[in-house]
Amino acid sequence: MIKNRWEGLKTSVINRIRVFGDKGVVVVIRRMLFVMSLSALSVAQAATIGWNGGSGAWETGANWSGGVTPTLADLVGVNPDGSIVHVSTAGNEAGDFRMSDGSGDVTLNIDYAGPGTAITFGPLTVGRRNGGLSTINHTNGYVLSGNVQIGGNVADGIYNISGGTLEIDNTLLSVATTGGNGEMNISGTGTVLVDRHFSLGTGTGTGTLTISENGTFRSTFGGGWRSGIGDNGTMHIMGTGATVRMEHQFLMTTGAVLRFTLGDSINGASTITSTGSKRSSSQK
Repeated sequence: MIKNRWEGLKTSVINRIRVFGDKGVVVVIRRMLFVMSLSALSVAQAATIGWNGGSGAWETGANWSGGVTPTLADLVGVNPDGSIVHVSTAGNEAGDFRMSDGSGDVTLNIDYAGPGTAITFGPLTVGRRNGGLSTINHTNGYVLSGNVQIGGNVADGIYNISGGTLEIDNTLLSVATTGGNGEMNISGTGTVLVDRHFSLGTGTGTGTLTISENGTFRSTFGGGWRSGIGDNGTMHIMGTGATVRMEHQFLMTTGAVLRFTLGDSINGASTITSTGSKRSSSQK
């Protein structure tokens, strides 16, 4: 896995700088540090750390089992029903973050307005198994993650981002690709950068990706990768200022839905291929 990350990093450096200019250099440096961190921790033995329940701050050690905050070497779970975890500082980490393995409803709120990275995940699973609803509300701050899965095995997940940036590092965004239902909602000044490709609604659950009201979704890694919407997937681009950019082939299967409303755009070095897919447009 680490080798693949390095290969992807080399290919994407030029691409990121071309797309984002000077800002791209900052993003590339962040990604290099992320890969280096995973490399250093790959030989470490992961600890399993769980949220103790209730509402509280991520950075408070007493809120976690063992009395310590998680690191990138740890498998981390938020499972007790009604748990609400708040991220409002920089430098938080989790090696493999899962919401949730139980049947409860759990929430992670990310609202950090300062410099640096609010939180770094290895893989991130929003709604893993055994029912329940897992929700992330991301209103501010930069978040860096490996693979992101929203909606797991008969568990539902929602990722709402209305401010800040989620960057999915050289890996995959999956929304409802197994048995659960998944939603990603991007609005306001929220930005989602997928550095490889994404898959939407290819499992038995339903998957919805909505970009609205100045929200931005970019899948900027080329290299022959394909993204797409499956039979149970809907991509809805709506509201003035919503932006979608894809730099790879984009596939849609028979039951997929791609919906536009007035004032929206999809652009980039993309090819949209449909195998009988439904497409619709409307005005507000």
